[in-house]
Amino acid sequence: MNGMLRTILVYGAILAAGTFVLEWLEFRFLVRTHAVEAYVVLIAAAFMGLGVWLGAKLFRRVPAAPFVPNTPVLPNGPARLLR
Repeated sequence: MNGMLRTILVYGAILAAGTFVLEWLEFRFLVRTHAVEAYVVLIAAAFMGLGVWLGAKLFRRVPAAPFVPNTPVLPNGPARLLR
C-alpha cells in the first residue's frame, strides 16, 4: 500500500509540474501577443483599487448614536411593552 501511494504522489507531482509549465508558457505567449492589452488591464486594475480606497476614505459613514428609549412617555414604564 505504501509503494502504491508513493507512485501516485510521484505521478501527481509530475503532472502538476507539467501543467504548471504549460500554463506558464501559455501565459508568456499571451502576454507577448497582447502586451498592450495586458498593460491596459494592469493600469485599469490599479486605478480601480485607488478609486475604491479613496471612496472608502472620503465617504466613510459616521456610526449611529446609541438608542436611548423615552421611558417617561411610556405608560407604566417599559415593562408594559413586553407583555
